[in-house]
Amino acid sequence: MGLKVLKYDDDLIGAMDNVTLAAYIENRTNYGTIEFKPKKDPMNGWATPFVTGHKYIFHFGLTGLDFEQVQLTMSQRWEDTDKPIYLVHNFTDVREAIEVRLNGNLIDNNTIASTSNGWNAGQNLVLNDTETRELHLIINGFNQTADPSDESDLILKGVRCIGSCNEDIVEVETESEFRFWSDVTNWPNEELPKEGDDVHIMSGWNMILDIEETPIFKLIRVNGILSFSDEMDIHL
Repeated sequence: MGLKVLKYDDDLIGAMDNVTLAAYIENRTNYGTIEFKPKKDPMNGWATPFVTGHKYIFHFGLTGLDFEQVQLTMSQRWEDTDKPIYLVHNFTDVREAIEVRLNGNLIDNNTIASTSNGWNAGQNLVLNDTETRELHLIINGFNQTADPSDESDLILKGVRCIGSCNEDIVEVETESEFRFWSDVTNWPNEELPKEGDDVHIMSGWNMILDIEETPIFKLIRVNGILSFSDEMDIHL
């Protein structure tokens, strides 16, 4: 797994119709991939440069956002004449929001449309678009320092749950009997999950995967217990 980056400049995609644009986004060969480095200690991270004056889609795989924190640091080579960088990131169902902070201060959302010229780093430039499930972020180095020891980097923080949702969590006791994946009676509508499905192992379920070769699923969410049968070789 690694960071996926797609060039998304307006002059590149502006002439595309919706079908062509969708095909461009879905074509994984159009993306650059920055592989994760092994994290043998918490300080061993990884980094990738973005070029000023360009627009990019960036995400961490087909399921989108799956990070706790991303840090954006201005290059020491940045100059006043450099243009902003426009980043677009998708959400997933495991993140309710993305917080953007500068100097520890939360930057308000819904401000790209109301801000035109004179953008400064950390100024209200964030849009959490919950309808299209995208975050749009315009960044530059104005009013910033290129000192790597400075603590004014822009921080993106993935938030799983905001508001009162933590209070709504109810513990569910795990069932004592096993339910087998291959038994249709253990699934809603008595249908086995098929290719492209979003498979949900519900809270309290004690599921045994007992199919040698599964279809390719869009996503598997495990809120209960999912175990693999030890009586066969399984390819999930």
